[in-house]
Amino acid sequence: MTIFRTAKYTIRPEAMEACKEVIRETVAYTKEHEPGTLMYLVLQEAENPANFVHISAYSDEVALERHVTGEPMLTNIQKVIIPATVGDTLFTHYTVVDAKLSPSLAQRD
Repeated sequence: MTIFRTAKYTIRPEAMEACKEVIRETVAYTKEHEPGTLMYLVLQEAENPANFVHISAYSDEVALERHVTGEPMLTNIQKVIIPATVGDTLFTHYTVVDAKLSPSLAQRD
């Protein structure tokens, strides 16, 4: 069964660029090395750019575990994201009720 998960957090403004670079590196690595990660999307809130949400989907628990404990994810998160985070990160797991997906969503600005 596919596992859907979100992670919501806030970054201190002075750490923004370093965090965004780590996010880009993590997404690039995930695309190339994690076939069990079916989707990994990172959004930055338009009205409050310090807020981020990661939306991800994993083929199973093994894929989720590989993502959260593998490199470079583990090191990048521990050394850059966590120290830059204001407050707690909220992780939530979901199941799909229904969906419409478009290939155009995969394009990045």
